[in-house]
Amino acid sequence: DCFVMDTHNMLFASRFNNINEIKKLGSHPAPKDLFNKIKELDNIEKELFNSNSEAALQCSLGNVDGCITTLKAANKYHLNILYDFGPVPMGFSIHSKLN
Repeated sequence: DCFVMDTHNMLFASRFNNINEIKKLGSHPAPKDLFNKIKELDNIEKELFNSNSEAALQCSLGNVDGCITTLKAANKYHLNILYDFGPVPMGFSIHSKLN
């Protein structure tokens, strides 16, 4: 089965307060296109992670400078919120074994 549901608000977060200090970005593959909404992030290297929470963790560890994540993850890892994209419609699929 497949369905579309809004995510929690997706955020652009960073250890830095100044967007000009950001040299590398991290994101889960699904919301990575949100970076395109921020002109200053054009042509900045991007790395993909397995989850929004992992992107936030890697940002807090200094492996990337900014990330797309959720408020819960940004708060957990003490990141600064630089932009709130709001909820994003996301497609989800459910897989089960046929009997």
